[in-house]
Amino acid sequence: MVASGNLHCVKPVVVAMLPAFLAVATDQAHGHPRQAVETTTLSAVASSGKDENVTGERRAIPSRRWRVVVTDPLVGSVTRKALDTAATWLEQPSCGNVLTDFSDPAGHSLAERLRAVDADVVKYLGLVLFVDDTRNPSCREGVVAIAVPGSRVVRLCGDVFKRTWQQDSTYTVAALIHEMLHTLGLGENPPASSEITRRVLMRCRRE
Repeated sequence: MVASGNLHCVKPVVVAMLPAFLAVATDQAHGHPRQAVETTTLSAVASSGKDENVTGERRAIPSRRWRVVVTDPLVGSVTRKALDTAATWLEQPSCGNVLTDFSDPAGHSLAERLRAVDADVVKYLGLVLFVDDTRNPSCREGVVAIAVPGSRVVRLCGDVFKRTWQQDSTYTVAALIHEMLHTLGLGENPPASSEITRRVLMRCRRE
């Protein structure tokens, strides 16, 4: 889970079919109870929908296909932009190394968990479902996103997510990667949410 100044998970309330699906994903995914939910909280800096190459030129990041289910068009737009940038970060070998920095509770590295899915990390990100769950009580605490370890559902606190993107787009991208790590089985406390976010930014952030 990621909250103000930290990073971590997401949850949504959208289509008629989602409530039942999410209830299972939240309460029973991979045997993790509700209290095992991870969250990401808010931080602040500056917003950008573009990337920068080594010559310092600004270039648009190509849009990809993502599993985003939200009702607010702006939340959907910024989520896709953040995921486009996250994919660009994850294509760097240095960013992929974050998968070897952390392990699941059984001691398997997240890189091992990813190999079991038979997908590279960018393709795996495309398998994760991002849904809006603005009414989740955790959203009132400044949480950006929420994810249950081992479940491929990330729940977004829409209003906080939009505000965070406007204030600090880099943090928002790191938050989504942070939550993706939880979907691969990473727990929290330990490691501390702030340590997960710090490691993502250290490995992945593009200056």
